[in-house]
Amino acid sequence: MSNKDIDKLTDHLFREYHGKMISFLSAKFGYQQIDNIVDAVQEAFEIALSEWRYKGTPKNCFGWLIYVSQKINQ
Repeated sequence: MSNKDIDKLTDHLFREYHGKMISFLSAKFGYQQIDNIVDAVQEAFEIALSEWRYKGTPKNCFGWLIYVSQKINQ
């Protein structure tokens, strides 16, 4: 997948799943952690942009993003 394709994919995933990820993680970790959760989700997308260019995209992009966001938030 080209860098341009990765950019388009992450842009699409951000628009589609950003709010869902924040909602899911807020329910899991508590709404008092909302600032940390928003930062973790943003950082997960930044990591995706860099890692997916070299390692390729995972089969379940949403699951990967949730997993990474949870690890960052811990």
